[in-house]
Amino acid sequence: MYDFAELEAVYENIVSTEKSLAEFSHYAIYELEGGFYVWNECKEKILQGIALQKIFLRRIAAESKNLTAEQRQIVKSWDLE
Repeated sequence: MYDFAELEAVYENIVSTEKSLAEFSHYAIYELEGGFYVWNECKEKILQGIALQKIFLRRIAAESKNLTAEQRQIVKSWDLE
C-alpha cells in the first residue's frame, strides 16, 4: 500500500516535468540536431510517460484505503486527466 507522501511525490514529479517540458520546448527546436522532427519525437515520448504516470496515480489513489478524507480531497484537486 502506498502512503500519501508517495502519491504526492509522484504528482509533484508530473507537474515539474510538465513545467520543464513547456520551458524547454522553446529552446529544444533550435538546439537539437535534426531540429523539429527530433524534438517532436522526444516530446511525444515524454508526454506518453506523463500520461502513464497520471493513469497509475489515479488508479492507486482510487484503491488506497489508508487516505484520510482531507488527502482524498487533495488528490481530487490534482489535474490527472
